[in-house]
Amino acid sequence: MATGPVTSFPPTDARPAINPPSLRVVGDPSSHATRRKPELRLFRGFRIQHNSALGPYKGGIRFHPNVSREEVQALATLMTIKCAVAGLPFGGSKGGVVFDPKSVSQKELEEIARAYLRMIEPVIGPTVDVPAPDVNTNPQIMSWMVDEFIKSKVKSQKSKVVSQNSKVLNQLRATFTGKPVEEGGSLGRTEATGRGGV
Repeated sequence: MATGPVTSFPPTDARPAINPPSLRVVGDPSSHATRRKPELRLFRGFRIQHNSALGPYKGGIRFHPNVSREEVQALATLMTIKCAVAGLPFGGSKGGVVFDPKSVSQKELEEIARAYLRMIEPVIGPTVDVPAPDVNTNPQIMSWMVDEFIKSKVKSQKSKVVSQNSKVLNQLRATFTGKPVEEGGSLGRTEATGRGGV
């Protein structure tokens, strides 16, 4: 868990003379998913968009019981810094859902991933915010999110033209990195994160 950045980087409003980066908090979405049991569980989720001065927001989505708004905000700040230092044309963002993915079935995991995507769908896109896998998320989860994102866009535009236009579909798929290779993902993406620390 990233506790260091919270103490290392004071809130942006504590440094007004520095002209701090704009911190845009995209609500505190609470998603729900139906379980096979006749009960309803609510899951708290976050998407923090820190700074887009260099380009679209970029950052992972984590599923973990200890995810917090403060942690996600700190990690979004670090993504802004990492992208700037590496010379990448992205800003920083990060997201997460508070739950233990090991405590749910595969079907429930898919429902939670899709519900979270529906909550963040209005604030993501290939030129706006590009999510990726992070702690306890993987290419399969990104695939579910891509599918839900495309369905949402087709539904919102009330048009089958979107679902039949390969250029538009590829653009919508570009909203996510870390997808399976057969869905436009990159070879070696899983290993790349580990190699970055070497």
